[in-house]
Amino acid sequence: MFYERLIALNRERHATLKMAVTPDHYRFAARTNAVPIMSTEFAEAARDYPIVFVGEEGNTFNVAALVGMRDQENLIVGGDGQWVKGVYVPAFARRYPFLLAKTDNSDNLMVCIGEVFPDQPVQTGQSHQYTLASAVLGFLFRQIPMKTRCGRRPPTYCS
Repeated sequence: MFYERLIALNRERHATLKMAVTPDHYRFAARTNAVPIMSTEFAEAARDYPIVFVGEEGNTFNVAALVGMRDQENLIVGGDGQWVKGVYVPAFARRYPFLLAKTDNSDNLMVCIGEVFPDQPVQTGQSHQYTLASAVLGFLFRQIPMKTRCGRRPPTYCS
C-alpha cells in the first residue's frame, strides 16, 4: 500500500538514520482510496469516514476507512500533501514509514521501515540524541500488529 521496500530496522545499519516530518508528510497516501483501521479506531474514524470491509471472497477481510470513491483517489490528502485539518488520521498512516511485523516462522515481532518514501528517500547522517525511536516503538507496540512479513509488500486494500 504505502511501502515500497520494507526492511527490518537494524541498530547498526540504521544507527545514523535521520528523518524529517515535513508539512507535506502525508503525500505518500495521496493515491489510495482506503486506509486500514483497527477496531479500536472505529468510533473516531466513523465520525469522518465510511468504514468498509475489504477483501476477496473466501479470504479474510480487513477493515478500512474510505478516503476516496475511485481507484487512486484520496479526498482527504490535499495537493499540498497535508491531511485535511480536523479530520481523524488513522494509525496506519500516522505510523508511516514504520511497521510492526511478525518474523518468518515465529510469533516474534520486529520493527520494519519503508526504505523508500515517495519522493523522499530515508536519509542517513550524523545521529542526534532524539527519542524518535522510543516514541515510534511505543506507538507501534500499542497497535494491533498487521499481518505482514518484512521483505514482502503488505496486502493491497481496495486497489
